[in-house]
Amino acid sequence: MVRGKALWDHPRFRDRFIEAQIEVKAMEMTALRVLSAIQSGHSSDEPDPATSVIKLKGAQTQQLMTEMFMELAGDQVIPRVHGAECKNARIGPAWVERSAPNYFNFRKASIYGGSDQVQKPSSAKLF
Repeated sequence: MVRGKALWDHPRFRDRFIEAQIEVKAMEMTALRVLSAIQSGHSSDEPDPATSVIKLKGAQTQQLMTEMFMELAGDQVIPRVHGAECKNARIGPAWVERSAPNYFNFRKASIYGGSDQVQKPSSAKLF
């Protein structure tokens, strides 16, 4: 609840949710286009620049989704402490318990995805 309203009732949160859905669909279409080119034999020895877009947008979307799960969990989200004596005590559903660890874990996505700064120059001309 934010200011007495469910988070879903806030237009900005819904806008971000819809943006994430659009990004996922755009990545899916780009991936299908790349796979189609490979399957039809139109791919060259160099990788398609669209693969950089998939990596970059995939990492960004993954991070956005974990941020949104943190927002949805609200006050119930707390980082889990390994080895804590009360580790079996839950204050919410299991997805709430995983929200913080997933959020912090996927901060690395922009690094293992090829770093945003490296991917952007090669993929910027595709938009």
